[in-house]
Amino acid sequence: AVAPEIVIASAGWRNRYSCPHPDVLDRYRQRDARIFRTDRDGAVEVVTDGRELTVRSMRQADWD
Repeated sequence: AVAPEIVIASAGWRNRYSCPHPDVLDRYRQRDARIFRTDRDGAVEVVTDGRELTVRSMRQADWD
């Protein structure tokens, strides 16, 4: 029912619940959503000016 462009999944490294579930991630990938996972990407920052949205992770080179 939704068509997200960006997905942020908060999950601990080596979490025992296997979240996010691979089937759910596949559905997001099929919709070409950008997926950020805190267990792999570290902290995720979301910034908006009310018109544009910028999302970046700690693993990206331009993190301040």
